[in-house]
Amino acid sequence: MESNKILKYCFILIALAGCQSTTKEDMDNLFYKESHRDDLVRIPLIKPMEVISADKGSEWVFRLPYGQVMDKEIDISGIDLIGVSGSFVVIHSSRMYFDSGMREVWFVIDTAKQTETAITDEQEYNKYISENNLKSLKLMNINEVFLQFDTNGQLPWDSNNHPE
Repeated sequence: MESNKILKYCFILIALAGCQSTTKEDMDNLFYKESHRDDLVRIPLIKPMEVISADKGSEWVFRLPYGQVMDKEIDISGIDLIGVSGSFVVIHSSRMYFDSGMREVWFVIDTAKQTETAITDEQEYNKYISENNLKSLKLMNINEVFLQFDTNGQLPWDSNNHPE
C-alpha cells in the first residue's frame, strides 16, 4: 500500500514537471517569435519596442518610448519603412502630421542612449546616418518585413544581438 502511494506521488511529480509555467527566458524568446497577439499583428524591433497594426497591416503604429520628440510620447503612423541595426531603430513615415503639417519624417531611436530624433529632411537624415556610422542600416518595406516574419519567423536583422 505504501509503495502504491509513493508510485502515485512520483507519477504526479513527473506529470507536474511537464506542466511547468513559462520561464522568463521563454517569454523573452517569444517576444521575437510571435507575429500575432490578440487582435493585433506585430513586428518586434528591440525589446520591448514593436510596431503594431490593428488592421492586419494596412496601417502600422509605433509609440516613441522616451517622450523626447515634442516633449511627450507620440504615436507614429503612416509607417512604410523600418530598420534595425545594433541599438538603433529607424522608422520612416512618408505621410505623418508632424510639426504643423503633413510631412515625411525619419524617427531614429538609439536604445543605448535612450534618445529619439525626428528628422524631416532627407539630406539631414543621411548626414545623421553617416555621423553615427549606420551605413549598414537598411530601411525595408514594413509589409515585406511582416510577411517574411509571419511566414518563417525570421526578422531581417539580428534579434539576438540587441542590448536590453
